[in-house]
Amino acid sequence: MGKTTLAQFVYDKVFEEFEDSCFISDVGGVFEKYGLRELRKRLILKLLNESNLDCDDDHDLSIKIMTRLRHKRILLVLDGVGGPDQLKELARERDWFGRGSRIIITTRDKNLLERHSVDKNKIYEVKPMGYEDALHLFCLKAFKKKYIADEYSELSREFLYYVDGLPLALEVLGSFLFRKSTVEWKSALERLKEEPVRDVIKVLQISFDELGHSEKEIFLHIACFFNHEKEDYVEEILDNLGLFPKIGLSVLIEKSLLKISFNNELCMHNLLREMGRNKIWQESPNEPGKRSRLWLYDDIDCVLKNNTGTEVIQAIDIRGAKKIGFCHEEKEECWRPRGLALLDRLQGWVLSSLSWRGILKPQTDTLDKKESQYMSIPNAKHGADHTVGSTDHECGLKNCR
Repeated sequence: MGKTTLAQFVYDKVFEEFEDSCFISDVGGVFEKYGLRELRKRLILKLLNESNLDCDDDHDLSIKIMTRLRHKRILLVLDGVGGPDQLKELARERDWFGRGSRIIITTRDKNLLERHSVDKNKIYEVKPMGYEDALHLFCLKAFKKKYIADEYSELSREFLYYVDGLPLALEVLGSFLFRKSTVEWKSALERLKEEPVRDVIKVLQISFDELGHSEKEIFLHIACFFNHEKEDYVEEILDNLGLFPKIGLSVLIEKSLLKISFNNELCMHNLLREMGRNKIWQESPNEPGKRSRLWLYDDIDCVLKNNTGTEVIQAIDIRGAKKIGFCHEEKEECWRPRGLALLDRLQGWVLSSLSWRGILKPQTDTLDKKESQYMSIPNAKHGADHTVGSTDHECGLKNCR
């Protein structure tokens, strides 16, 4: 059982014993995409059951946490914490929450917990699955049964030895091998043995390589842009792109490359997301303008400011720029003249929270009730409309020249 699964199991068992409870998934991923302010907002919105939060100042958010939660007995799970700042801002002091509150933290960095003064006797290291448990999970995924067919027995043992009890690798690899012949199993095993170092990413890569074109595109879009986004919102965008998301998402779920949370959000494991993003980075390690997808602020800034984008670019996500706090009016002005030229020849689509005021025409609001809306951008060469996303109702890139 992995860290997240274990934390979710405990949360589901005991959350009713507390006045309020909150499970924040992929804290590190949310921080990378939206920044600390968004993390604090999510914490407050969930624990105070508020639908809106009129508080953009960081100090005000901290005051809200201290004053409104310090008398509540709460259960808080911070899953996938990636750095000390994240812990400091979400659970800096124990007296932020009422007596009897419990905070569960999952992380890959044990030192992070120790630096946050978590008692050593309260740190639990999740061990790899034992052989019998690993075999059980592998069988459920590879055979949809609790036992191994005789002709697959020796091969199964070799696969189990290779993945060394890692639940994610067992799930993904088992799902990949389902309904495949022993010849295909042997081929997959030989591929894993090509390098002496056991690398879980290599295990996951095999499953990705077997996907069809549309499923690969959907996987990469989710890894780069849509992890923890609502399923119906992402489906609508993917459908607009002609990627047949109903089938594609079901294939990814079937192969254990994606899960749907209880509140209908797409959830991709951090290791899978890293694998997908690394594939994009490898397209052009030194020149972001030659990569198919851009989501990091520094890369987007470099491309739009220096006009180094190429027709290889399929998609850009600028949504996090303002929320992280880097973007300001001068930066937007710097982007506009050259950035628009890139957007005009862009082969794909943009997700944006920038206003781009004064140069763009509004378009019909097709997703006005959602956090984001997408709009079309005509392709200069082919005359085809492509998808653009926006969280600003003043935005629109249709018919712009």
